[in-house]
Amino acid sequence: MDKLVLFDGDGTLIKSGYAVHLEAYSEAMDQVMGVRAEIPLKFTAGQADQRTLVKFLEGYGFSREVVEPQLKKMFGEIILRLLMMTS
Repeated sequence: MDKLVLFDGDGTLIKSGYAVHLEAYSEAMDQVMGVRAEIPLKFTAGQADQRTLVKFLEGYGFSREVVEPQLKKMFGEIILRLLMMTS
């Protein structure tokens, strides 16, 4: 069965699944960057997913130059985790 995965951390596209989406973000950041923290929903409001991850990790002392090369890996982890959570 095919699945469609939408990234919608702030609920602008769909009105459910915030907790699952943000949990997948947190687990991906832990796996790739070694940071285990929950992203507050208000932090994601109106931002693109890439910007959310960069800005959030900057708050943990990571520079944009360190985070940006890891985005593809983090999004891969996010997709895997969303698929596992929704199976």
